[in-house]
Amino acid sequence: MNGSNFDRLETVLRLEGEPDRVPFFEIYIDKEVMEALSGEPLTKLNQLDKSQLNLYFKVVADLYGRLGYDYVPLRASPDFPRNNMKFLADTATMPHSQREWLDEQQGLIKNHEDIDKYAWPDPEKLAETRLEHVKIQAKYLPKGMKVIPYTSGVFENVSRLIGTVPFLQKIYVDPKLVEETSMKVAATIMKYIDAVSEHEMVGAVIYNDDMGYTAGPMMSPSHFRRFVFPWQKRIVETVHKHGKPVILHACGKLDVLMDDLIETVKIDAKHSYQDEAYPVTRYKKTYGDRIALLGGIDVDKLSRMEISPFRKYVKDTLQQCMLEGGYALGSGNTVTNYVNLGNYKAMLEVGKKYGQYHDN
Repeated sequence: MNGSNFDRLETVLRLEGEPDRVPFFEIYIDKEVMEALSGEPLTKLNQLDKSQLNLYFKVVADLYGRLGYDYVPLRASPDFPRNNMKFLADTATMPHSQREWLDEQQGLIKNHEDIDKYAWPDPEKLAETRLEHVKIQAKYLPKGMKVIPYTSGVFENVSRLIGTVPFLQKIYVDPKLVEETSMKVAATIMKYIDAVSEHEMVGAVIYNDDMGYTAGPMMSPSHFRRFVFPWQKRIVETVHKHGKPVILHACGKLDVLMDDLIETVKIDAKHSYQDEAYPVTRYKKTYGDRIALLGGIDVDKLSRMEISPFRKYVKDTLQQCMLEGGYALGSGNTVTNYVNLGNYKAMLEVGKKYGQYHDN
């Protein structure tokens, strides 16, 4: 079996034809799942401790390499402090200490004065920290692999800071508040993304910005064009100036936004799909000649489908999407702590067996 080689994934991201085999792609694998797969106590490591941080990055790099990935994802998101979270016990098979949800009815930024009072992260310090993490992770990469940092986006951070419901009201009654908050968020993201994108061992950047539900976008296309896409475009340009591709992870049925995301924002690849509303096979037929399509194995099926029909489902999805390249196999969202580990392993096995483009 072919070893790790970032050129394989880069061929897909740049739509440069067929690599040797279909690469694998995930934004990340939950710590609990990595712990179960590696046998190492990742959930118990204190990453504020430098030695434990090094151990964490080493275990993660070894695991991704062993599973057949060509890169290691690395969290590079800013920590925008918020207090509008709800917490409950996690009932997953491999549980978090708590499961959290967003309280969509409220946020910390209610008016223009709150923007000035808010404890914004220091962009310079954040850039320094995230770049240091890239350097540490790069030390442990198996040969042929690179790092792909992932960051949260403008829309989701602004809507969470203002509160989802108040945000959707403010775009009508106080659009300046939305614009000013967006500018602060985007400036922070651009600063550290610029720093990490320049590193030679960074192969691409994942930009996470959930913008919709299964029925459609969270607001009208005209509002995305006014409040969101100009900032997304600038963030993508920040990465592109270093010659790196940008992968958009965005949940929701975004058909009516895709032309803007491809032609205006200029994303290189799209991730996050749900069979019930927007299967990856449909996206491949519609957009596969314009951007790369990544993942798409429905998380519900990954979690609950019986193994035999699941293998067939993965094989069918793979064979529809791998035609002429431009596709990487993976989950429709993330490898969450409630997936069926047997199904996850089966997905990779099917990819290795049936994802070959050429005889080796």
